[in-house]
Amino acid sequence: MSQLKDAVKMLEEIERIIKNSDIKEGDDGKVLEEILLRNMNIEAEIYARYFKKQE
Repeated sequence: MSQLKDAVKMLEEIERIIKNSDIKEGDDGKVLEEILLRNMNIEAEIYARYFKKQE
């Protein structure tokens, strides 16, 4: 469970970084796209594990 708590702390840090970033067009847009893609992958994995555990 401690790894999951570490993940929550990391996500909180990521959230803070994104909220405090001055996002510009160009390369920042590409980075945002990568963040969104990774976030979708993380969410899909979490939902799959959550629903599997509920069975």
